[in-house]
Amino acid sequence: MLSKIVIVILVLLMIVSLGSAMVYMFKDRGQTDRTLNALKWRVGIWAVLLVFIIAGLKFGFIIPSNSLVPPTPSTETAPAAPNPQ
Repeated sequence: MLSKIVIVILVLLMIVSLGSAMVYMFKDRGQTDRTLNALKWRVGIWAVLLVFIIAGLKFGFIIPSNSLVPPTPSTETAPAAPNPQ
């Protein structure tokens, strides 16, 4: 559960950084490096998120679900109907 919270927080930080880059782009009109710095932060947060997910999968605190695995056909058969005599 903690890993999900960390992932959500990092994604929200990326969105905030991207939004601030957009604001700086319109506000500064390319005169300062604030847009570039905000985008650098976004890339850095993305790198931390990637390392966190890979480490979580490697060390077992993030367990993937089998939601993308197609179901296997069942080998069990239904009970046969009684044979009327």
